[in-house]
Amino acid sequence: MLAHLTAASAQAAAASLPTSEEDLCPICYAHPISAVFQPCGHKSCKACINQHLMNNKDCFFCKATIVSVEDWDKAATTSATSSAA
Repeated sequence: MLAHLTAASAQAAAASLPTSEEDLCPICYAHPISAVFQPCGHKSCKACINQHLMNNKDCFFCKATIVSVEDWDKAATTSATSSAA
């Protein structure tokens, strides 16, 4: 039983961690990317963008005015890109 729980725990931890640095928020490097800014399309984690929007409405990267923040799903983006190719 203990071996099963240890293996299941390790598998769950591996599944929850980003697989590469590209999947991490480029601002904090602590959380996976989870939000995309409109209209510029830059990405960060929700924690960083929520904190930033308290004081500033400009994109971290290009300084465009952020009109909205949408959830970002890498799997949906990857499959849409693959389908278009």
